[in-house]
Amino acid sequence: MNRVAKILVVEDNLDMLDGIVDYLEVNRALEYSVEIHRAMNGFQALALMETVTPDIIISDIMMPEMDGFVFYARVRKETRWTRIPFVFLTARGDETDIRIGQEMGADLYITKPFDGRELVEL
Repeated sequence: MNRVAKILVVEDNLDMLDGIVDYLEVNRALEYSVEIHRAMNGFQALALMETVTPDIIISDIMMPEMDGFVFYARVRKETRWTRIPFVFLTARGDETDIRIGQEMGADLYITKPFDGRELVEL
């Protein structure tokens, strides 16, 4: 039986969100089934995580209501979520932002535009 990988994608741009989800569904590893959950900001993602614990989180940074940096900090404050791999996928590609993401402890920081293979290799 295939393992189900639960992926949470947090992105406020609906076209980008749909594109990421489509890419992950089409290009998943054969040994995995994927269950992809969507949120358009950090608040929605935290509410969703009360009922679904993802195996990995892929999050934008620039989002309304709660940005990705604040969302990351809130996730890491919860003991039950501290071991979930966290990937920033963002247009914020300057050295300062990348350094902030890395210093916060993100597992990976990918800048847009990106090569979709970077996501599948996770």
